[in-house]
Amino acid sequence: MGAASPRSLFALDGQRASMHLGQPFADRDPHPEPLLLVHSLGNKHCLTDLSPGRRLVQHLVGAGFEVFQMSWLNPGPGERHFDLDTYIAGIHEALDEVTAITGVG
Repeated sequence: MGAASPRSLFALDGQRASMHLGQPFADRDPHPEPLLLVHSLGNKHCLTDLSPGRRLVQHLVGAGFEVFQMSWLNPGPGERHFDLDTYIAGIHEALDEVTAITGVG
């Protein structure tokens, strides 16, 4: 199995970081829609990148998905007013960014 393209940060703000993690391998038929992984507020994106052979993103890219991932940043005093609606809006922004990058949506 080939290697995924390097991570590419495409959005960073006070609440989240969004990364483009890989294009489908050249020898695979690409899946028609991209995939955005959104982790819970308490977990970091590294949980999907445990060790060779146990990497979710590597498996998804190998299966033909173009993979994006959003990771929540540690909140500071400036984010104490954030509520669930704020985090949902962040997911919508990430979806809009993926649509802009891929043209699919």
